[in-house]
Amino acid sequence: MRRVLLSLLLLSIMLMTSLKIPWAKADPRTWIVDDDGPADFHTVTEAINAASDGDTILVKSGAYYEQLYDVSKSLTIKGDCAQTTFVRGLGVGRSTNFNISDLTIGMISPSGELPDPVFDVRESSGGFLNNCVLLYVGLGTLNSIGCPNIIIQGDKWTLSNNTIVDPLCGFADLCLWGAETKVVGNTLGNETFPARWLYIWANNDSLYHNNFYVEYSNVGASGDRSTNWDNGYPSGGNYWSFYNGVDEYCGSNQDILGSDGIGDTPVVFDEYNIDHYPLMNTWNPIETSVKVAGKDYPVTIVSNTTISQTVTTTNTLHFKSSGISGDKGYINVIFPMANTTDIKVFIDGKKLTPPPFPVINSNGTHYFIYFEFTLSSHDIGIQFAPSAPEVPVGGEWVPINRLQLLPLWTSLASTIAVAASLVGIKRIKKRQD
Repeated sequence: MRRVLLSLLLLSIMLMTSLKIPWAKADPRTWIVDDDGPADFHTVTEAINAASDGDTILVKSGAYYEQLYDVSKSLTIKGDCAQTTFVRGLGVGRSTNFNISDLTIGMISPSGELPDPVFDVRESSGGFLNNCVLLYVGLGTLNSIGCPNIIIQGDKWTLSNNTIVDPLCGFADLCLWGAETKVVGNTLGNETFPARWLYIWANNDSLYHNNFYVEYSNVGASGDRSTNWDNGYPSGGNYWSFYNGVDEYCGSNQDILGSDGIGDTPVVFDEYNIDHYPLMNTWNPIETSVKVAGKDYPVTIVSNTTISQTVTTTNTLHFKSSGISGDKGYINVIFPMANTTDIKVFIDGKKLTPPPFPVINSNGTHYFIYFEFTLSSHDIGIQFAPSAPEVPVGGEWVPINRLQLLPLWTSLASTIAVAASLVGIKRIKKRQD
């Protein structure tokens, strides 16, 4: 009997192998890490060792003095909050779809040298680094170049909404060697301590809507490889702390009189590396949504003013804008083009009529609504008029979705069925009579 069972087992294995039938895989699991509370593990290292590809590791607030290098699994590591969750260092080895978010990843160097990168991606592809603080604290003077803080050598990574900074000495930097890397909405360095360098050595990388506090001479770009330094017009490129251009013109060629928040002259590193539309102000977006024609649409507000008391009603966005009295304020509102035909802007109840403002442009998918004003405190209102409903044109009806007729068809079928039943009943009674 045992021989028969063993033979059947071997035969099953051979059939599954020959037919390439995959073995059942365990469902992705979520692991909890907390350094001082109940959890699956108390260290991130233990969780990584236990996890399998596709798993998620949730890291509770705390300080985890671990260097997590050569992580070669496809994982999602998410902190409670970047301001309260600290990991000493992170390196990603051979993996795909590695996602990191809401952490502070930091390194402290008493000598000023950086023995290891703060964040290092080697052969991983298709990863995401979002909403993190990448922190290098150099306590001494920089006595050697050392290695870069942030190295991305894997392809097709996305870096978004991260802050890369050295708050004491200005040793922060970013180096991209992987192709098709997307860098959007990040801040490198700060006004007090600009970044040490920004270096790009790859093909088809895209960098836009970032705040780059770095000297022009400390930006390195490969002269024979193409990098996209902007997102086209009117979306724009990056904010550069060294840029001293003016904003007197608008349009894709910057040749139409009127401001649009984009510098009139490009930032040129070489013939292959040009930010055609440098931003005049830092990129600090606020996200909300507005309901138009019964559907919610995302709205992005970018401004050098303080935005507060945001209220959305049907077709309308209201908020308060404030700042130092007498300064020039600007607002740029980005809104999807769907179901909108008319846009009106109001400041303290008064409608703006161009010229000069608002300047409204589009890139085929979104409207960009830009206007300036003298600061104090203002009530801002933006009205999005929905598209007109479909109506008969020229004696012919515009086609509509046939599913809209389903209730009518159902009702009609029910009426016919009832009528047929009544006729049948009458015929039966007539025969009986």
